[in-house]
Amino acid sequence: MKSNECMLSGKRSDIDKALKEVEKFAQYNELSHKETMQLRLLAEEMMGIQNGVMGFVNGKFYLENQGRTYNVYLHTEIEVNRHQAVQEKLVEMSTSGKNAAYTGFMGKIRKLMDDMASNSMEGYYQIDSNMGETVMLTSPVVDYDRIWELSKYREQVKKKVEQWDELEKSIVASIADELIVGSRNDYVDLIAVKKFK
Repeated sequence: MKSNECMLSGKRSDIDKALKEVEKFAQYNELSHKETMQLRLLAEEMMGIQNGVMGFVNGKFYLENQGRTYNVYLHTEIEVNRHQAVQEKLVEMSTSGKNAAYTGFMGKIRKLMDDMASNSMEGYYQIDSNMGETVMLTSPVVDYDRIWELSKYREQVKKKVEQWDELEKSIVASIADELIVGSRNDYVDLIAVKKFK
């Protein structure tokens, strides 16, 4: 089953509509209060990324479920030139000269999405080594050209104390069973997967 799609343009009213859709979808599927709050937290954290530094032209948010497995989607269309200009301005405004939006685990996810967005029109792809490997996909039946998965990242950082600690403190990483960042041409998707028992 799929929820209604909620368009996102950076306005608070768009986010409020999306969060109401989460609650409506959860109620329809008879989720408990705790389960509803977990989906809502995932949605809030994910929309915080869309509302961050990236030069998104448009975005949309929706949920899907198959039985007790729920996918929370943030689909973002990008405009590369605008994205780069916005990012440069924000870095200039920062007193440290570094982009504060990239701190913490969700900041790294934001950077990962930014990197995918910046390179979406180019024939090569590089990724911040702090986020592990990103797989280049070549099959035409796959929805994405590039993909990053939380489950693979967890395996890579198990013995790296600082990165593991950061991961453990993340709301999204502690709630979601899987987190996927995928890109193709002019869009980047962030998908959180939650499996309720």
